[in-house]
Amino acid sequence: MSTNKNKLNTILIAMIATGITLSSLSVQAVTVTDIGSMGAPGADGAAGNPGSPGGNGLAGGDSSADAGFSIPNTDSFNSATSTGGTGGSGGMGGNALEAYIGGNGGNGGNGGNSSALAASTGNSGISASASATGGIGGAGGQGGAYISTSGNGGNGGNSSAVATATGNTGISASASAIGGVGGDTAGYYGSGNGGGANATASGISTSGGSVDVTVLQIGGSGGGGYLGGNGANSVMNNAASGSTSGSLSLSQTAIGGNGGYDSRSGGGTQGTPGNASATLSLVDSHATELVLSNIAKGGSGGDGSNGSNGGAATSRSSGISTINSQILISDFATGGNGGQSIESTGNVGGNATSSATGSNRGSQSVSVSSSAVGGTGGSDYFNFGGSGNGGRARASAQGSSTGGGNVSVTVSQTGGSGGQGFYEAGRGADSVLNNAATGSTSGSLSLVQTAIGGGGGAAYYGGGSGGKASSAISIIDSVAAGLPITSRAVGGYGGSGYGFFHSGGSGGSASASAYGSSTVGGNVSVIISQTGGSGGTGTYGGSGANSILNNAASGSTSGNLSLSQTAIGGNGGDYFPTDDSGFAGSAGNANSTLTVVDSLAKSLSLTNSATGRAATSRSSGISTINSPVTIKDSAQGGNASSIAIGKNVGNQSVITSSTASGGEGGNASAFAIAASRGGFTSASATARGGSGVNIPSSTPSLIW
Repeated sequence: MSTNKNKLNTILIAMIATGITLSSLSVQAVTVTDIGSMGAPGADGAAGNPGSPGGNGLAGGDSSADAGFSIPNTDSFNSATSTGGTGGSGGMGGNALEAYIGGNGGNGGNGGNSSALAASTGNSGISASASATGGIGGAGGQGGAYISTSGNGGNGGNSSAVATATGNTGISASASAIGGVGGDTAGYYGSGNGGGANATASGISTSGGSVDVTVLQIGGSGGGGYLGGNGANSVMNNAASGSTSGSLSLSQTAIGGNGGYDSRSGGGTQGTPGNASATLSLVDSHATELVLSNIAKGGSGGDGSNGSNGGAATSRSSGISTINSQILISDFATGGNGGQSIESTGNVGGNATSSATGSNRGSQSVSVSSSAVGGTGGSDYFNFGGSGNGGRARASAQGSSTGGGNVSVTVSQTGGSGGQGFYEAGRGADSVLNNAATGSTSGSLSLVQTAIGGGGGAAYYGGGSGGKASSAISIIDSVAAGLPITSRAVGGYGGSGYGFFHSGGSGGSASASAYGSSTVGGNVSVIISQTGGSGGTGTYGGSGANSILNNAASGSTSGNLSLSQTAIGGNGGDYFPTDDSGFAGSAGNANSTLTVVDSLAKSLSLTNSATGRAATSRSSGISTINSPVTIKDSAQGGNASSIAIGKNVGNQSVITSSTASGGEGGNASAFAIAASRGGFTSASATARGGSGVNIPSSTPSLIW
């Protein structure tokens, strides 16, 4: 046991001898810390002919800390911390006396296991915390001469942490478990694997107080050597739990261990990284507020001769309330980075998958978000193989309320970036979303999707291209009072080409669209944002992607209809000067056209803009019934052109505005028309050219 625990035992013995009891002292907190003893190193082998082997390192001591768990107490805060001992190093093999044959190195000892337990019970402000870390594996001993082998590295120690808290109000419990790192080795033998980790925590309020539960679990990383050790997986399945009739907050984070590196210049094997999986699922009939946070992150691949792919990450969250409870759910997955390669093609970044679901039966709001990011591809700086591509990402979310609560569903998906390299850079992964955000309610239903392409990697011989991005939403709704929809797409940036006379990568293309229809006359708002990827830096800068929108935002309703489009061309890559022979990449053009002829909406509002090297924006909104019409159109670029046309057939107002801004020395033109058979009309056109260019503009208001 540790010195702290021995001191605690001494204090307790002294208290008993003098007749003092724990209750008479009103103790408020107990903290227990225990660190396992370090394993003894193996003795060096004695010299012989051939040399004798080195001794094996001893295992690190196990560690156990218990604060109020096995023997309950009345303290409001109990904390337990446990760390396994480090394994002993293997002894070095004996030197050779002849024929270059020496003794083999001894094996490193395994890291000690660790266990932390904490429990608190009381009235208010009750907290329990448990933290366990596995011991580091001992290093393998080196062989005694040229013809000898090194010892294996010891495995990292396992870790386990459990925390529980029970009381009336202000309840919190946290548990953290980290697997031990595997031991390194020299020469031609294997390294230790990372230790496993297991953490759970729970909180209970018996009188409707708030409950906050947090769990962290990290798999141990593999050790480095000729055969790199493997990182440990990290798997969580409802590791955080709780119960209350008040606010319940549960948080989980699972992280896979990194793969061990290959210490040799060639011929070795890298350790594989640990995958991460986190599942958090709850059906609750008590809490007035349910907050779930769930995170998974894959381990990074090992570096070395060939490298290894990044670890995968999978996270799934589901929070269902059978009463009128506010719901907030956040789910996030990140793939691990690919390992660096020095002999072959770089390795792919890990894939990431995230999904989230939330629902209630009352009028309280429901907010659900899902985010996935692919891992970055591995680099390759030393040969003519290519670097690794970015990992794939997949995200989806669904929200609902059967009691008419407002529902907000957000999905974000980012492809992994390409790896950096010498000869060929990795490519950014594409990101495609198609109705990934869904939901239902008789209140307001907000759907937001964002797709982002992975960035291209940098390389001496030219940057990698950015990944494509696409986001599409289409919904026909017969329930919701309001239907705000947003669809965004951003192309991945091109990587840098940092060698002389080489080019930056081109930006990835982007495509965004959305359609929203309400068959019950709900207000419909559709927002589209589309941005082409920027070109990478190089002697010859990469080209930015064009951004073209043609009636990408559309909708239908007898309520208010608002449509918005924004097209942005990607920036051109910067010029990297080399003897004044390079040039910057061209920026992408932008063109956005939004044309609507509507016979249902009680009001029609259009907003349309384009920004690019050459920017053209055209808006036309016509109501064939007596509805007010508002049009706002703008363009900004080297040359810019904007047109806004609005009409109706009744006595409602028609207001249009057109704005064009040209770049340095660029032309600009703006034109606006507002026409009505009896309503108020207003048309405004403003054009600003660069460096004194003459500007044509027209602003007629018409009665037809």
